[in-house]
Parts: sequence; C-alpha cells; structure tokens
Amino acid sequence: MRGSRRKLKAREPKVTLQIGKSGLSEGFLRELDRQLDEVGLVKVRFLRSARLLYEHKDQLLQDLLSKVRDAELVDFRGFTVTLYRSREKRRRKTLYRNST
Repeated sequence: MRGSRRKLKAREPKVTLQIGKSGLSEGFLRELDRQLDEVGLVKVRFLRSARLLYEHKDQLLQDLLSKVRDAELVDFRGFTVTLYRSREKRRRKTLYRNST
C-alpha cells in the first residue's frame, strides 16, 4: 500500500486500542502485536491517565515505537496514533510461529 493511500485508509478505522494508566503494559503490547498481525492497520489512543506518565506526548510515542516490532507510523494526530504492518512482515512472522 502506498503512503498516501495508507494515510487515507488510516482515517477510516475507529480506535481499537487505548493506552491508560498502566501505560505500555505487556498485555497491551501483546494485543497490539496480535491486531497488527491480523488486521495490519491499528489505531491507538493515549488516554489522559497515560499522558500524565510522560512529560510530553512525543516521549510516549517514542516509547511505543521502540517496543513495537515491524510496524511503521502512518499518522499521529493529537493523541491518536495509527500504526501499520505490511503483509510481507505479517506473513513471515506467521510462518515463523508455525514452524516452532
């Protein structure tokens, strides 16, 4: 999917995950990874309680991107982030899981 088409598609889906007071917990990261594998395009909203954990929203975004593998940032508006994982990376990861 091209960059401009991806940005247009990023506006369509509703927020599927929210980061709250527990921050980037292991359970949240596991669910984000699962949704990226299944759907490919995921919207994440930072709730007010999560924003209080960081001085600036860029720090929260940087922390999120450092913990998520094989995903690229599509859009960042206000306190909502859209992440994308390509089909090739999803398929390769799925094949790896089945071979173990």
